[in-house]
Amino acid sequence: MKLRVNLRSWYDFDGRTHAGRVARSLRKDLIASLGGKDKVSAQRLLLVDMIVMAKMTLDQLDIYLAEMSTLVGRAGKVRSIVTQRYQQAGHLARLLDRVGLDKAGKKSADGESIADLTAKIVARRHAS
Repeated sequence: MKLRVNLRSWYDFDGRTHAGRVARSLRKDLIASLGGKDKVSAQRLLLVDMIVMAKMTLDQLDIYLAEMSTLVGRAGKVRSIVTQRYQQAGHLARLLDRVGLDKAGKKSADGESIADLTAKIVARRHAS
């Protein structure tokens, strides 16, 4: 089965295709990991969109490479598409590094993070 996605921009992703649903889900998860849409700057949203496009491109390259009968050309050298795939993976890694790989801490009902609550409990135990 061949999967082709023709994308010119982020807006080409709609919910009717599997690729569109995956891309939108990834975008939603990344924004949630950064603390939610209300806490993410416009610049970070732009990076998130770039990450989604890079990930979708990388997935397409992986599918294409998996369908190839060999990754080695006639002269015994690795095909250039393999190098391009690794360049795309490096690009994605740099984007992820730029936006930050740490997941935002979850908040309790009172608005305190789990780390803050844990620190309070430890402090109470040491105070006793």
